[in-house]
Amino acid sequence: MKTLKNESIFKGDNLEKLKAEQEALQKRLDENLQKAEPLSLINMAILCYGDKAVERYLSKNN
Repeated sequence: MKTLKNESIFKGDNLEKLKAEQEALQKRLDENLQKAEPLSLINMAILCYGDKAVERYLSKNN
C-alpha cells in the first residue's frame, strides 16, 4: 500500500484523517477487485497489455 511521502506537511488530526481515508479507499478497492468478474479482468488486461499479449498468456496457461 502506498504511503504519504511528505508526512511532515500533514500534522496531527489531518494526517490521521488522511491515513484513515486512504485505508478505507484501499479496502473498498480490494473488495471491488474481489467482486470483479473474470471476464472484466481479462478485458482490463487487454486494455493494459494488448490483445495479442493476453492471447499468448491465456494460451500458455490454459
